[in-house]
Order: sequence, then C-alpha cells, then structure tokens
Amino acid sequence: MIMFEALKSFGLLDKVDTVNKRGRGTINRTYIVNENGYRYALQLIDFNVFPNVEKVIKNIDLVTHHLKVVKNDYDAYIIYGKEKSQHVLVNESYWRCYKLRDNEEIYNYFENEKMYYEIGKILGKFHRLTADFDATKLEMTIPNYQSTFEHYQKYLEANEQCKSDKYLYTWNEYKFIVDREKDLKIISNLRDNGIVPLRVTHNNVRKANIIFEKDTYRALHLIGFDAIMPGTILRDFGEMARYAFNSTKEAEKNLESVHFRIDLFREGLRGYLNEVKDIITKTELKYLVDAIRIMALEYGIRHLTDYLLDGKNFNPIYDTDSWDICKNQFKLVQDIENNYDTLQSVVRKVAFEVIGITDL
Repeated sequence: MIMFEALKSFGLLDKVDTVNKRGRGTINRTYIVNENGYRYALQLIDFNVFPNVEKVIKNIDLVTHHLKVVKNDYDAYIIYGKEKSQHVLVNESYWRCYKLRDNEEIYNYFENEKMYYEIGKILGKFHRLTADFDATKLEMTIPNYQSTFEHYQKYLEANEQCKSDKYLYTWNEYKFIVDREKDLKIISNLRDNGIVPLRVTHNNVRKANIIFEKDTYRALHLIGFDAIMPGTILRDFGEMARYAFNSTKEAEKNLESVHFRIDLFREGLRGYLNEVKDIITKTELKYLVDAIRIMALEYGIRHLTDYLLDGKNFNPIYDTDSWDICKNQFKLVQDIENNYDTLQSVVRKVAFEVIGITDL
C-alpha cells in the first residue's frame, strides 16, 4: 500500500498509531500521522494537477532556501527522507513530511475568529519575505494556471464537446459566466502590462497548509508549497479570501446561506496589510476586492468544467459535487458584487489605519 511505503520512507512506519486526512485537498493532500506520542503532517503531491513534478520540486527548493537561508525566517520542522531530500518518490508519487511540535496544530475547522486574521497575516508574511526573490526564476508548473480567461476557454470547449445533457441544465451558470466575460482578463492585463509587479505566489492557502500555535491560534508556518509560481498577489489574496471568508463550505447546497463575510474579510485584510504595508502598491490595493470576485468566478468555472468532463480534475466526492461548488462560488460572486462599494470602503479604511494611505 502506498501509504505504508510513504511512512516507511520517512522512518515512521513501525510506530504509527493512526493516520487521519485533513481537508479535501485538490492540489495536495494532507494527513496527520500519530506515531508513539508524536505527530506529523504528511503531504502527497497530486500528480493529476502537475504534469511535471520535477518543476514543482525545483520551485519549492528555491523558495524554501530563500526563506530559510536568505531570510532566516522559516522554522517548519521538515523531515527529510531518502537521499536527504524533503521529497520522497513512492510508486510514482511524491510525498513530504513535517513534524508537529507539542505547541503546533493543523486544524480541520476555523475554531477561533483570530484564525481569520492569521490566515491573512501568514499569506502577507509569505509575500513580504519573498518580495526580493526574482519570481522569473520559478517555473510555471501548471500551464495557463494564472489566466482566468484560459480557464474560461477550457470551459467553453468542455461545454461544446459535452456528450450528455449536462450542458443543457447548466445553462444558468453558462449565462452567469458569459455576462462577466469582460472581467476575466482584469488581473492578467494588469500583470502583462506591468501595472502590478510579478511576485512569488503560493496559490493554495488553506487551513491544511497552515501550522498554527495551539491555544493562541497564531499562524506559525505556511506549508504546502506545491503550487508556488510567478504571479500576482491579487490572485493569491483573492484565492485565499474567497476560500476563507465564505460563510459556508464550498460544496454547501443551500445557496441562501452562502455569503461573503465582510467582518471576517476586514480582519483577514488587516492581518495581511500589517505584513505587506511596505511592499504593496496602490494599484494592488485598489483591485483586491475585484481579485476576490474574479477568483471565486474562476474557481466556479473550473469546477463547472470538471462537472462537464465527468470529474477528470477535481476527484468529486459525489456526482454533482463540482456543480454544487460552482453554484456556491457564483452565489459568492453575486454577494461580493452586491456589496462591492462596502467592501471597497473596508479596503480604504483598513489601508488608512494600517498604512496611512488616504487617496485610494
């Protein structure tokens, strides 16, 4: 069994008591290993997402070296496997492992409202520490991943080629996307025209990729570096925010309960800006709300595409899982649009409080 081989590769197999999964994991999967009183976070890189894992490992090694050696500011307890590598190949899949210290935890749920501040803060810290790293040294490990419009084109192809009736009863979602086609290039145009800087982006900030301090809920370490690529902090912040500040889980079917939590957004934004106040530009600040809306729209598009393709990319839990996530995210987009002016006001107020900017 692959799990046995992975545990054996890190010298953990003989004394393992339990292995428990954390989160859904579309880019990587996280497992908490309990071994004779010690705990470890074991992560599997999903080969279905990355066509060239060697590029993924190169990016991780470059950024990890920058954080640990250049910045001397990364203390996650990495367990090294065979050949002293932090990535171990087992049956054509790569694994890595972190030891959790006694005061460290990876949580299944947001157990305290402080965690929303901390998720913004840990992403901001990552952007601050990598601000002087040359992002052009990193590989694009998922082709066209940074382009919302490319995801839209893949959706149109899947819709055109769909062999079942799915394309008929997802017409409402099709209309929702097409009505917003003009927005799909906003972030990429800002990046491609040099209006916002190219930066190192994490692209997968989730609870399962954050090691928190027990009791205080302080975010200590960001892990799960598989999707590190050159990009913009707009996409990174937007992706984190549409995930973290949703009032429900992504697959919630009761759309009446889906809305964007402005109160949590305010806290997460404050945590983020406290870290990036010396590097973020006014243009990036102006587009933060749009970035959240666009990333929620993109995430919905990607899942709708997967639904039409019968679950080739996201490994859905049940038949309509990806469609439910799509509808959930589109409801989130709608709620952000309905509260757009209020959200922009929050950005202006927090930017003034934290950075002192008055002319956004």
